[in-house]
Amino acid sequence: MLRVPFDDIIKVWSEKHHLGGTIRIGTRRGKIPGGYCAGFARALSFLFRQRSETQFKTAERTTGTVMTLKNILSATALSAGLVSALAAPLAAEEKTDFKLAWSIYVGWMPWGYLEDSGIMNKWADKYGITVDIVQINDYVESINQYTAGAFDGVSATNMDTLSIPSGGGVDTTALIIGDYSNGNDAVILKGEGGLADLKGKPVNLVELSVSHYLLARGLETVGLEEADLDAVINTSDADMIAAYATSDVEAVVTWNPLVSEITGSNPDANVLFDSSMFPGEILDLMVVNTETLADNPAFGKAVAGAWYEVMGLMAAGDDGRYSFTTVKPVEYTVPSDGPVGDILRACGRHPWRPSHLHYIVKAPGYRTLVTEIFPEDDPYLDQDTVFGVRDDLVMRYHKKQASDFPHGMALSGKVTEPFLHVEFDVTLATETG
Repeated sequence: MLRVPFDDIIKVWSEKHHLGGTIRIGTRRGKIPGGYCAGFARALSFLFRQRSETQFKTAERTTGTVMTLKNILSATALSAGLVSALAAPLAAEEKTDFKLAWSIYVGWMPWGYLEDSGIMNKWADKYGITVDIVQINDYVESINQYTAGAFDGVSATNMDTLSIPSGGGVDTTALIIGDYSNGNDAVILKGEGGLADLKGKPVNLVELSVSHYLLARGLETVGLEEADLDAVINTSDADMIAAYATSDVEAVVTWNPLVSEITGSNPDANVLFDSSMFPGEILDLMVVNTETLADNPAFGKAVAGAWYEVMGLMAAGDDGRYSFTTVKPVEYTVPSDGPVGDILRACGRHPWRPSHLHYIVKAPGYRTLVTEIFPEDDPYLDQDTVFGVRDDLVMRYHKKQASDFPHGMALSGKVTEPFLHVEFDVTLATETG
């Protein structure tokens, strides 16, 4: 397991950039337990690109020894585990009830399906335990709650796992590598321009998260730093779509499905930079408490078994055809407390969104597509509060008898009631097209 003391990481970056001492690790405005310095996104940007042969030395410790950090933080090494040595975590214990938290991101949507479909319950029952999977609307808050001990695991990126849980002294293991972002995180500007045009502009993002990291990576490609911006404005992922619609927001950094919502609903949305430009660097994980996992191996086996069963349901065939089973979604409300609620009430709008299914479609040699489809009979189809509906995304669900259920699927032969069927053809653009 990878064990890199968090203060050593910061020390290395501090000395590399001649900052004249260790950057203080502390809670920033009380928002993040054991949070990290404002420059940490750039610190990670530096560290993640080091080659395994490179060595850096920290200053002497009080013992007089010099510590050499070798092979630190290569992107592939993170799959082994992400751990902080700032504080000794409390010892875990054997138990039978577990909780996982997840938030809205296209690569983490299967966690909601695991809970709703009963697949998680099936695997938990196999090992004589219970595993509840809970959706949290705010990404950073979900990690904060995990760090505070409210959950045994949480969906998070590699760098956010290094920052918040590690900063809080929680020994953490990457149990599932769900995907590599590779285009799902993006910097979006209103109107024409390039990355260099962000100079002097405010940028809205989830502060001190993977979005901060992405922004730093993008800015450095054009010789800019965060100090060249007018400001970085902390904006919850739950508020991002509504924030983009306001006149004072000029640029945002966010992730899918929010990226597709913004670009699909706003003709002026201009993607300047995305994570496909440094593939494999952002890992989207399900991380769990290391001590809990060590004392309860059945927990890890149940979660991994459930996840990979769902992955088997989602793979496309060699001819490009795909099929999967899910529960027909229902309409829902966007969070209406805080700034989003204020904006909606000021505009006289309701908070409802029509039901929809999100897709992410990938194929070698083609551009990744993230989109969504809506049922034609949804009552909010013409009044989507975030204006995400387009005519070509509206589909008809056909009611069919149980005997018509297709072969070769996990539920084949088990369906006894009528079901709904929808066909949705996807056309991908070539990478050079």
